[in-house]
Amino acid sequence: MALTQQDIDKKLAFFNITADDVARFGQISGAMDSLAGPALERLYDRIAVTPDTGRFFSSRQAMNHARDKQIEHWSGMFSGTPGMAYAERAQRIGDVHARIGLEPGWYIGAYASVLDEVIVRFLGRGLGRSAPAAPRRWRAW
Repeated sequence: MALTQQDIDKKLAFFNITADDVARFGQISGAMDSLAGPALERLYDRIAVTPDTGRFFSSRQAMNHARDKQIEHWSGMFSGTPGMAYAERAQRIGDVHARIGLEPGWYIGAYASVLDEVIVRFLGRGLGRSAPAAPRRWRAW
């Protein structure tokens, strides 16, 4: 399915992402640059020891490549106004997940756990407190 700018605008409206939110993306980008890498490293450590997810990777090198691509994707998400390049990249990622047979619960839960850790650590910085090493409040089923 070919995406249009109108499709992107509809999704931004549905997710309640306003121009004010997009203006704050620079702050989010900075947090993602420093916090997403370590959170994703911990995620891929869990993926490696979980048979249901580890089987999708031939090696740790393949996992590192996926991790680096995820960081690149998120950096692109917060580097400006969400547009066609981001939407096409997201579509390709979704297509890969579907092609390899990765159930949505695994990748949605993985994204949620990484973002949970990033948010907790980001807020901990703002409050002058340390966040726990690996937040465990959120569980995906």
